[in-house]
Amino acid sequence: MKNLFYNFFLYAIIASLIESCSIFNTSTIPKKAYLTDEKLINAIELTNCILDSITIFDIVFNDSIKNELNSNQIPIIETFGARDPMIFVPKGYAEIHINRAALSSYLAEYSAKDKKKLNVYPEYLLCLLLLHEVGHINYHDYGLFFDDSSTLNTQMTLAKEMELRADRFAANCIKKKIDNYGPCMLDASMISMSISSMSWNLSMNRIVYHWSDITNSKMYDQSYSHPNLELRFLVLANEFTNSVDSVDSNDLIEDFLKRRQENPLDTLFIKGKH
Repeated sequence: MKNLFYNFFLYAIIASLIESCSIFNTSTIPKKAYLTDEKLINAIELTNCILDSITIFDIVFNDSIKNELNSNQIPIIETFGARDPMIFVPKGYAEIHINRAALSSYLAEYSAKDKKKLNVYPEYLLCLLLLHEVGHINYHDYGLFFDDSSTLNTQMTLAKEMELRADRFAANCIKKKIDNYGPCMLDASMISMSISSMSWNLSMNRIVYHWSDITNSKMYDQSYSHPNLELRFLVLANEFTNSVDSVDSNDLIEDFLKRRQENPLDTLFIKGKH
């Protein structure tokens, strides 16, 4: 473990130096620019390329032709409810619903170009989300969503197991495309790098900006339906490590789980942190 965090911070320093030499503008992009039709279509095309020869599914962004689709095509349908999740598969339907406003906010938060963060491109992050939802359809375990975002817990539930399985489905699709050396292999590799960057950004946000939180509340699951986001990306990143690197990657996961148990959940209420 001694060299683990040293290597982690060294990676950040090198990435920051590379980022400072980038020809791209590192200023933050307005939220409205994140989920344009062009970005959504690009992400769908990339997702379909990754799914090609791996599954029978094909995503189509046009709900007006929903009744004309064959059984293998997955329509993307926009929803506009204020309480609708940003992206989900409704129970009983093989289709992906997106709340453009909520999804745009998510992409804006985690894909904004910021000198303090590693780059995560919105199309690659959106592609990962789409692959995750296809995973739910593939396993016929349509995601469950509960409005319990204020409930901190570490309890494993059926819904969380379903989310983790859909995560693994997405990771396996990306890995197979990288290994096949076919079309969009480079993009698939960039998605895997974006997963590592997301993992780094989430960890650094907690360590740097929430270092005074002695209850470690940022490390708990925020609901009974979804595991902690930082933990999910640590697990996803671990899917792409080889046998040599996997020790360090596993150590990061084990360290996260250990640290969030250092203060039991009841201390959150004793200290009024609820």
